[in-house]
Amino acid sequence: MSKAYLLVFCLLTASFTGCLGFGDGEDKGEENIEDIIDKIEEETNNGNNTKDDEAVTKEKDSDNDGIIDSKDAFPYDKNETLDSDNDGVGDNSDQFPNNSDEWLDSDGDGLGNNYENILGTDANNSDTDGDSISDFDEVENYATNPLTNDSDSDNIDDWSEINGWISNGYEWITNPLVSDSDGDGISDYVDIAPTGDAVLHIVFLYWSVSDAGQDFWSLPDPWLRIQTDEDEIQNTASWDNSLEWQGELNFEFDIKDDDNTIGIAIELWDSDSETTQYPETESSQIMDINPEAGESSLVLYYSLAKSNYCFQDMSIISCEEREDTASGLERHNLAEIEAWGGDDGGSSYEYDSYISFGLYWEVKNDINLPIDFYEKDSDEDTVPDYLDYNDEMDVGLTITLEDFGIASNYNEYVNVEVFIDGDSRYFLGQTGDALYLEGGLLHEFDESFFVDIDDSKRFCVIQIIAYSTGWLFSSNYDLDGHYDYSNVLTIYYYTNTDELGENYDGGYAYGADDPGEDYDLDAMLYYSIEVTDTAEYGVQKTFEWIYDGKAYTHSMQLDPETYYYFKSLDHDITDEENWPDMYARFVTPTEDYVVELANDLDSMSNTEGFNDIQTINFILSFVQTIDYKLDNFTTYSGIQEYPKYPVEMLWDGQGDCEDASALFASLMEAMGFDAVLIILPSDENHGGHAAVGVSHNDAVGTYYELNDKKYFFTETTVVGWMLGDYPFEELRTAYIYDI
Repeated sequence: MSKAYLLVFCLLTASFTGCLGFGDGEDKGEENIEDIIDKIEEETNNGNNTKDDEAVTKEKDSDNDGIIDSKDAFPYDKNETLDSDNDGVGDNSDQFPNNSDEWLDSDGDGLGNNYENILGTDANNSDTDGDSISDFDEVENYATNPLTNDSDSDNIDDWSEINGWISNGYEWITNPLVSDSDGDGISDYVDIAPTGDAVLHIVFLYWSVSDAGQDFWSLPDPWLRIQTDEDEIQNTASWDNSLEWQGELNFEFDIKDDDNTIGIAIELWDSDSETTQYPETESSQIMDINPEAGESSLVLYYSLAKSNYCFQDMSIISCEEREDTASGLERHNLAEIEAWGGDDGGSSYEYDSYISFGLYWEVKNDINLPIDFYEKDSDEDTVPDYLDYNDEMDVGLTITLEDFGIASNYNEYVNVEVFIDGDSRYFLGQTGDALYLEGGLLHEFDESFFVDIDDSKRFCVIQIIAYSTGWLFSSNYDLDGHYDYSNVLTIYYYTNTDELGENYDGGYAYGADDPGEDYDLDAMLYYSIEVTDTAEYGVQKTFEWIYDGKAYTHSMQLDPETYYYFKSLDHDITDEENWPDMYARFVTPTEDYVVELANDLDSMSNTEGFNDIQTINFILSFVQTIDYKLDNFTTYSGIQEYPKYPVEMLWDGQGDCEDASALFASLMEAMGFDAVLIILPSDENHGGHAAVGVSHNDAVGTYYELNDKKYFFTETTVVGWMLGDYPFEELRTAYIYDI
């Protein structure tokens, strides 16, 4: 609106004076007119802006898709509005809307046509090589070659290697990119175990021999020898003066991965060698375990291929697949075998023997297993879970011998000995001395002992034998009420199920319950077997002993981690080149727990006012009182020998001569006394033995010399023997090792 129109409007609607404001006689009227004019112009401009906005809203939408042309990537295509990757193909039509290099996948396999052109695959075929794996999976998931069905050219197609293929009756998952998946130099197509190492296990469970052999003045000294057709030989040491053995003894042999059959020869010998550690066939008599006439050893040709029969020459023995309870892995071609040499029909039975064992093969270091499979140890007992039959705890057993008696009307000197897996572990009466018992009465003992069993074995064999001092094995007292003339009470503890075998009978045994008539040899026993967590057992230990007529007690704390550390160390002493000095490594005088114990015992001796010789004997009596495991007629050595570090003997509360000697020598050295380890090898009159020599100017008695220094003999296993006392009539040849 112009100023002229504004003036007219004012004249028409009000008095001239009121409109112009001249009535006041001031300049206010002119200022009001300008204000009014400015206001009207502002309103006029606002009106023009509204018209401009209306014009914008009416901008073109050429394809009538609701998106104006300026915001529409495709203003003339009502089916497209966006092009996210700016490749000129609308998102609705683009099969790869976020990939500017691709927009079409003709075969719908997930790979764009352009990429397939680069790869050389067929853009119209989702599986170019026809191996049942899509081109996409081959490229993106498996990195296999989509142009061939056998990427590694090992004669096994990719799909089979990924999903499973059959060889020798077994299914394998192998690496489709490598022709030798386990890297052993054998192609997967040929390899009997293409995912790992093929390993043969021979597990001996029981053997018994005739009371004959070549030593007519003593019981046989059997030992086992196993040889494969690949010239690998393994053998045990000999079991001294033994007629039978029962347990679980596992031998492991590597298998050539390109061989489907392995030859095995198993032999049982009676040793006449000077040493039990390394018996030789030249000084041994072979025992007959072959049921075929004219043969003594057992020869098997064991098939690794899955079949109904494991052997070429023993077709009556069937095979089975069984899952290992400890690891969950398959045990292939598992067979259980027993053989009796007396079945050959021959007239000679002098060396006839019986053997029971099992065979199976498995795959170790399998590439398909979790990376920590062979290392995981849930209960921290140093036995990895894949070998451990109880992953929840380190299983130990507390065995209590409560009451014992003999049925005979005569008073007798009797030994009651407990064996764990064939190893003598406890004597009723604790010292190993025979008990003088009144016949026909039940005597109360309530003696307990602990044993840390091997969690890598599926069962533990507990055997209790009662026998008269000086009598042969055949005249033992009968504790087994299930079988006639069974002189050994055998109880199985199954590690994985925490169950005891039926022979346990709630901890009651009476030989008269069998149908036998040997009443005078019957015995009765009340006992108990309880599971004990090894990790908790040895934490607080209390030792009691007597020296010079006075009773002493000492308590100490043991660290489970220390115990498990030393338990995990190598305990093998069967290396012929290093035996017997290998025993010296079990002496550990600088360990904190040894130093602490030595200081405590030294403090006790100072309180009593003992001099050096009395202090040595005081500590010697402490060691002697710890339960001693005597070697006896069914004790075996060699591969079964297990020398203990001092913490193990303290923890278990028992040990044999080398264990006690290692502990005593460690304490002597920790206290500043000069000690040596004395190893007495076995000879024709004596078994092997271990002791300690201590040097002191005031000592008297029997000594050995080393570097012109006298070391006085100390017997560490028999209570009452003092420094310098010697248990043998003549000085024996000995190996001396400075600590």
